Amino acid sequence: MEAIKYRREILSLLKSFTNEIFMKAHEDADGNLFTIHQYVNDFIWHDQHHIGQMKNFMSN
Repeated sequence: MEAIKYRREILSLLKSFTNEIFMKAHEDADGNLFTIHQYVNDFIWHDQHHIGQMKNFMSN
């Protein structure tokens, strides 16, 4: 599956970051600051939310 392939690539890239890069503030296109750490945490929450939706759908 392509999703698994891309998730592995993302994990590999994240593992290559130093803690300094992981925690450094970056600016998005709207001028808002974020860290990769915050982005990853939000990404995980978002995935878990959708996994819950799929589990709910599949159990009905």
